[in-house]
Amino acid sequence: MRLPKFRLFDYETPGPGVEKDAPPKTGLALFWDIFSRRVWKMISLNAMYALFSVPSFLIHWFMIYFTLTLITSEQIVADATGTAAVQITYLTTSLAIVLYALFGGGAVTSGMTYVLRQYRKDTHSWLWTDFISTYKKYFVKSTLVFVIDSILLFLCGINFYFYGMFAGENIIAYLLQGLMVVIVLIFLLMHSYIYTLLVSYEKMSIRDIYKNSFILAIGKLPVTFSSVAINALICALVAYLCFGLIYAIILVGVILFAFVAFVNMFITYPTVEKYLGKSNS
Repeated sequence: MRLPKFRLFDYETPGPGVEKDAPPKTGLALFWDIFSRRVWKMISLNAMYALFSVPSFLIHWFMIYFTLTLITSEQIVADATGTAAVQITYLTTSLAIVLYALFGGGAVTSGMTYVLRQYRKDTHSWLWTDFISTYKKYFVKSTLVFVIDSILLFLCGINFYFYGMFAGENIIAYLLQGLMVVIVLIFLLMHSYIYTLLVSYEKMSIRDIYKNSFILAIGKLPVTFSSVAINALICALVAYLCFGLIYAIILVGVILFAFVAFVNMFITYPTVEKYLGKSNS
């Protein structure tokens, strides 16, 4: 009787690995493949991003805090216990994290975007070197984007509050409030592409970056909306966890910013390459 071969150390027999003619991974399988192989790099990238983001994040925080205290000044004065002020602080922190994750923070976002673009293309990136060099290279353009973001969000927030004071008496005020919301939403959709175009097409002007971002955001609305919707849900969860502050700190410090940016890059970058061609930087 012939005994069966014991194949534990039989390296000549094909194993259950990837087949030679296996089709390339797509969709969630590809997302998980890239993320699982780069997760520790993304954690390191998120830590770098959080560290370099302190100045720009504080600008967002104080702008939101000023806006919310202006809107709720009567409640804060009337509340002798100080509970209202504490709640405003928590709400400010939650909104600042959400807006910073969705809109970005200038040059530091450029550095992270470049690294994540390389990951999306499944090519090598020197984490620290590429982050810092991109941060320096696009500092002026990225800072201009951050300034535009800050001014627009601040003005839309103040105007929304101002028109709200007259909304009960005038239908025009309601319409103007709605206009502020539409402007912010369109701008949010555009941010699915702004930093990607900035770091991918070196000679593209700020004007053309915004124009192309608007065209891609509206022209490929299902793709853009899916990216924004997924990331908005992720950020909403973190905002909710901010009331259990320790959980939010862990998520924000460990993975939130890099994960949100990678989700956006994974979904939208094929559209960028398809319509604008391969990056030249």
